[in-house]
Amino acid sequence: MELQADLVAVSLTGSDALIHALHKLGAADQAWDRALGFVGSELQQGRGVRDVFAVQLRIVAQMRAILGDPQYGEIPQVPDSDPHAHRVFRNELAQPPRMWATHPANSEREANAKRVYVASAIDARSAWVLFADAGAIRERMSTHLARSAKAVEPPAMDESLRKLDEQYGRAFLDRNYRGAYLGRSVVRHAAKVEDLYGVRPAADRVVDELAALYPQTLADDLEMWRRLAEEKAALEALRDGAMTAAGGVIRHGGRELKRSELPQAIEELGEQIEAVSERVNNHDRRCRAAHLAAAASLGSGWPEYLQGLLSVLHYADHAEADVTDAHGYFGNVFAVVTADGKVSSRELKRLIEAGRVLHAALTAVQEPAQEIVLDRTLTRRLNAESWRVALEELKLPPPTEENVQGWLQNVDSWVGSAHHSLSTLRLAALEQLLLAEAQVARFVRERMKPAQAPPASKVPAQYGTLLPGKERPRQRKLGLWDRFQIADGLWPTLARLGVAAVIVGGVFVAAGAVGESSVVVYNGLGRTVDVGIGDAKATVQPFQHVVLTVAQESNYAVNARIAGGEALEAFDAQAESGLSRYVYNVAGAAPLVEWTASYGQASNVPDRPLGAPRWITAGADVLFEEPPEQIRGDAGGTRRVLTGLGDVMPQRALAMLETDAQRNTVLALHARWDNSRSRYALYWLTLARALPDFDRIVAARLAEAPHDVLNLRVEQDFASADARADVCRRHGTLAAAVADNPDLQYVAARCVSPESAQDEKFLELHGRWPRHPWLSMAAGYVHAGRAKWPDALPLLENAHRNVPPLTEQLAVDIARINRLLTPDDRKALPRLSATSEQLQYLRMLEPDAGAAGGAEWASAYHALARGKLDAAVAAARKAGSDEARILRLAAASDGAEAALIDQAFALPPDEGMDESTQWAMLGLAVRTGRDPAAYARAIGEAGADDGRGARAALAFIDSVRAGNNPAVAERALHDVMPNIRGQAYAAVTVALGANTPEQWRTTAKRLLFTAERPYLR
Repeated sequence: MELQADLVAVSLTGSDALIHALHKLGAADQAWDRALGFVGSELQQGRGVRDVFAVQLRIVAQMRAILGDPQYGEIPQVPDSDPHAHRVFRNELAQPPRMWATHPANSEREANAKRVYVASAIDARSAWVLFADAGAIRERMSTHLARSAKAVEPPAMDESLRKLDEQYGRAFLDRNYRGAYLGRSVVRHAAKVEDLYGVRPAADRVVDELAALYPQTLADDLEMWRRLAEEKAALEALRDGAMTAAGGVIRHGGRELKRSELPQAIEELGEQIEAVSERVNNHDRRCRAAHLAAAASLGSGWPEYLQGLLSVLHYADHAEADVTDAHGYFGNVFAVVTADGKVSSRELKRLIEAGRVLHAALTAVQEPAQEIVLDRTLTRRLNAESWRVALEELKLPPPTEENVQGWLQNVDSWVGSAHHSLSTLRLAALEQLLLAEAQVARFVRERMKPAQAPPASKVPAQYGTLLPGKERPRQRKLGLWDRFQIADGLWPTLARLGVAAVIVGGVFVAAGAVGESSVVVYNGLGRTVDVGIGDAKATVQPFQHVVLTVAQESNYAVNARIAGGEALEAFDAQAESGLSRYVYNVAGAAPLVEWTASYGQASNVPDRPLGAPRWITAGADVLFEEPPEQIRGDAGGTRRVLTGLGDVMPQRALAMLETDAQRNTVLALHARWDNSRSRYALYWLTLARALPDFDRIVAARLAEAPHDVLNLRVEQDFASADARADVCRRHGTLAAAVADNPDLQYVAARCVSPESAQDEKFLELHGRWPRHPWLSMAAGYVHAGRAKWPDALPLLENAHRNVPPLTEQLAVDIARINRLLTPDDRKALPRLSATSEQLQYLRMLEPDAGAAGGAEWASAYHALARGKLDAAVAAARKAGSDEARILRLAAASDGAEAALIDQAFALPPDEGMDESTQWAMLGLAVRTGRDPAAYARAIGEAGADDGRGARAALAFIDSVRAGNNPAVAERALHDVMPNIRGQAYAAVTVALGANTPEQWRTTAKRLLFTAERPYLR
């Protein structure tokens, strides 16, 4: 409904006005919160605010200056060229802004508004011009907001705005600091004050070091830190159920996440935040060290003065954080124990214990107060003669069962008092520190002789600290009984319904069942679909299911369409007499499998593939969910489970279908409709290229999304040799028309030749758009092709996170690079394996995985990897799998005995032969003096180069054996395709054995790494 309403607005004002208003709402939201805070502080001082909306507007302007962002809260600039492609919003995690919390995500609304672009000039005037007496209306609304406060006559708005400007004019908000002190602590990460200093610059470098502080790169890091922190907080809120994702879809890093992927995504974000935080913290240390070095050159007590201010800041920040955390911990316990409206004796004890934790935190603020000595600049800022006077004495006793009721009524005011005092001290210390540092820097730059510094502040030698990550634990979920009491969650709700059913007898259940059927709708496509069955409608996310309740009929009118797009199908589904549960497998896009979960002594039951029906009766106990981990009963039992194979490797899904007709239907559906960001979209398209209507499928995808990277790549890669030149010319024209579109520049660069020129083009474009995931991937493979593994790794990691269709292959390559860089490091493998079935398979072959990792044949590869050649052959023979292949690989390995080599050559010519073993046997034949011609012919017949690579490899080996310069001999391989060149080098290493130069072994490793990946770039 909201999207349709947006289109009405677009028809009246154009596509940009609505989106730009949404953009301004982000700044308006934040400014509104700050405006209400200002109003609250004014009311506490006995002053009202006449126009809170004027305060909000002034705060937006102040934040614009502080952040140094002229576009903050302003109408974004629409580019003159290609305005319909301009996007303001990225995909969002959850519903922003709060005032539109029930609406679709802003990125979705922008895509909807610009699907058909309507150009129109934007009226930049304030919306208040629509009201006859806007000033009076704003004042009445402002008075209404403060209606619960004691009536006070507000001062003139100029006076209120002057006070506001004073607050935003504080030193730590100066734009020259790039926002370094806005909304973040510069001391919380350090357990000791000494840890807040970096290495002091040399005396002759101090002025230069001071001039280099607070660069633009700091602002970039801070912006990244804030964005990542917001994303992490949103993901954690989604994980904990505190927030609901927009449209039920969790979006992160430009892709959709399953709920099960949240912990991994949160962990990855945490690692990124830690890396950015360390850069920012290092800059903080650099600032403190540079100014301390400057103060040391001045003497006169200035170093001690700066150190005293930093010590006070460190103490106040940690003490405030501890009180805030203890209060949050107590609030969490209070919310949990009172969730069901009752507090048991056990819960009361828990509440009192949490109260004592909070009381201890408040006491910890009081105890060192006498030892804290503030310098005169701080006491003036606090408007008190000492910290002991500024801090209100705690008169709240610890909580007990006898006083708990009164204690609860008073504790928040005491927390508020302590928090206010500590916050005031923290801000005063931060402001005075920065002012003093600026003064010291000026003295040094202008070579001035300063007066004696004020006596330094002092804090206790020991006091408590609260480092990030050490906060008191929170209970995120209620206990089973409390959840039962408030019907929180599915099973507690069902349990209460079960109790109700027992109370009212069978009448309630019977009445609810008469005349209704349920249809479980499973969407096996990688696109969101809208489904209608009779009068019931639902939107079903990719690879998810919903349950629709429909009136019992003799047949049902079923229709499905791509969400916001074309129709998929419409048909009449027949109902069966006496049955009331059905499954609708949308478009028959996913194979279905019925399997049995066995418990206890129950015997296993073979799986039952059902093909890919679109409508069936539901006979299974569990539909499209995981079965219970255990069931009641001494003898065990079984549960029948129906599973859809929409989100698995396409080869696995297609293997469950019996006929080519079924496989082609499923292939065509996924190739046509799966979203380009779907994990297996490229796999489906690759497999579908054998279909007779593949060109029509690609054309339809391009008509729907003409600038989509994956669609354009597919058009390039699968074009015939004659058509590819025309495709590349068209892609080059597209890129030239939109020079600032990195997607199109990337696609066009894939057509550049020769390969060396294409490499340089990828690197150039990546330098221009360093965060673009496709360009990161292309540049990463360029570096990998040059054996620059440390340069390649972070770029491929970025692509792995942000190019879902290639995560399978990228995970394998990242794992390989990790192994090349740190052979003993296995930390990344579990994370990467979760995104790649291919890597999971390869891990079964790891020597440390053991045969338990998968099948018995894996032990043969384990032994081969450890150089135990005879054991490898014996294991393969025992497993009855890959024996001939293992024998050939073992014979070609270093240290193989003559008998083993003879066995390999005695095998039938086609037994155990594949791309790898053909080249291995070619090299082995040369090394042992046998005729390699048969193997060269086999390589030529199997490959696309008519045996040129094999002949080049043999010429290379002959040249080296003849004593020619290796560099000259190597030219024999230069004209061979890169993937063939890698295999040729492998054959050379086998042929030359221990005499292979290390340079060629490295080259072989590098080329074999990239041999299978040129199409990925």
